[in-house]
Formats: sequence, C-alpha cells, structure tokens
Amino acid sequence: MIHIERNLAVFRAIGLENLQTIRLMKRHDTKYLLHRNRLSSVLEYLYEHYEILEIDKKRSFRYDTLYYDTDDYYFYSQHHNQKLNRHKVRFRKYLDIDRCYFEVKFKSNKEITEKNRLLLGDCEVDCGMSDSLKEFARAYIPNEGGIIVEGICPRVRIGYSRITLANRLDRERLTFDLNLRYDNVNSAGCSLDNLVIAELKQGSFSRNSPFMQCFRDMRIFPAKFSKYCTGVALTERNVKTNRFKKRLLQLEKYL
Repeated sequence: MIHIERNLAVFRAIGLENLQTIRLMKRHDTKYLLHRNRLSSVLEYLYEHYEILEIDKKRSFRYDTLYYDTDDYYFYSQHHNQKLNRHKVRFRKYLDIDRCYFEVKFKSNKEITEKNRLLLGDCEVDCGMSDSLKEFARAYIPNEGGIIVEGICPRVRIGYSRITLANRLDRERLTFDLNLRYDNVNSAGCSLDNLVIAELKQGSFSRNSPFMQCFRDMRIFPAKFSKYCTGVALTERNVKTNRFKKRLLQLEKYL
C-alpha cells in the first residue's frame, strides 16, 4: 500500500465540488479485474491524463455498503439468470466524509447504468427500510419488483477502499476498489485482499479513453463483475451459482 500511496501523491487533486460536474448518474460502465501488485504500474500510466479526488488531504476513501434482497434473493437471481432491466437496492455510507445514501441502481437492456439516490440524515447503513424509503424504491422499480420491495431485508455488507480519478476533458470517471470485505448476515464473511476492481464510467461509450488504452497495452481486458452477486455467491450456500462458477474459480488467486 505504501507504493500505491506514493503513486497517488503524483496526481493533480480535484475537489468534491468539481467532481460533481461529472456525476454521471446515468452512464456506461466498463469493469476490469487486476491483481493489486499491478496497480502501481497502472497509476504511473494514468497520472498525465487524470486528476484524483482529494478531501481533507485524503486520496483513498472507505465505503460501507449494505445490500437488501428478499429471502430467496430476487435481485441476485435477476442478475444470475441474465434478466435484462434489473435492479439492486442498497444503503451506502462514505465513512471518511460521514455521508449516507439510500440507492436504487438500474441496469438497462442497453447496458446503461442509472443510479437514483436519497441523502439520509441518519448516517447508519442499517437504519432499516422505512415507509418513505420503500416508496422511493417503488418509484424506480416498477411492476413485480415494486411489490418485492415490501419483503426485502439486509443480505450482504461490503466494505472496501476506493480511489477516484476524473478526466474532466472527456467527462469520464475512473474508480479503483480494493481491500474488499464481504459479510453475509446469515453466514461467515470473506475477503479478497489482492483484488482490484477498476471501473470506467462514461456518459457515452468511447474506446478512446486513456484508461482503456492503458489496459489494452497491459493486456488487461474488460470483465463482467458484480460486487453484490459475487458476495452472495461466495457467502450464501442456498443460491444458484452456475453462471458465476468460472469467475469464482478465477477469484481464488485474489484471496
């Protein structure tokens, strides 16, 4: 981590207010998986093209996210069964700035991610599903999913650290998530200590991103990956995992 911190120190800083100009709540996401021992080389390539989010002299931030689902894992099953137009429901707390949101995340059949969120005054991610939060969720989850909201409860808590880079010229954000820790409310948790999840967020998809060029040169290729579904598959015995088995085997090298 010391080497990574040295790499982060080289980047020009961007404040949270300036980052808000490229919020990209509706966007195209491209994800990559890499071993943490390759992260320093990636960062060395990128510092000429990106600025780094800095708040109170910090450049890496801790996240605490609690995902909600039904007893039979309705939202997880949507993803596992490759259902288009699917949703996820979660509380997310930004530990270093003491801010908490309730979020409904939507993935369309055109591979567009849309996130709707509500800032909470109570900064605890397990504050529970009040009637007003259920109403908020139903507004963005139509039909059967809206009914499902009545029966959802906490399932998997995910903790990690995030580095956020921004390219204001090309209107794109880039995040690196590491130190991933899963805790299932029904079973033992697990950690993926050596995994780094890189995610490029673009308003409109473009292969001309400096980040994409970097990863092409390093022969790191896009990967389908859901932190929530991976957490369920790793920690919950009573769910289908057929579609994720290849990925789960690949993750063994990151333990």
